[in-house]
Amino acid sequence: TPAGVLVWLDRRLKRRRRGRRPGETCRAFLDRAAAELPGCAQELGELARCLDQLYFGGGAPAFSPARASERLASRPPERPARH
Repeated sequence: TPAGVLVWLDRRLKRRRRGRRPGETCRAFLDRAAAELPGCAQELGELARCLDQLYFGGGAPAFSPARASERLASRPPERPARH
């Protein structure tokens, strides 16, 4: 499901201390993730649109979690810069 992909992505990015922040909306988290993972920006935008439709649009969206997960899994998150 789209929500499952969101949870999976959050867990994956938390390993790099880039997970969803307290109070951060799904859309804001996915926009930030897309900026950090530009090769996945299209899939993350699709996921954000699907979640918006699911939560606010009253209908189940057309979404391929397998395709999105496969694409995101092929791009490991980069390590955060140390200052």
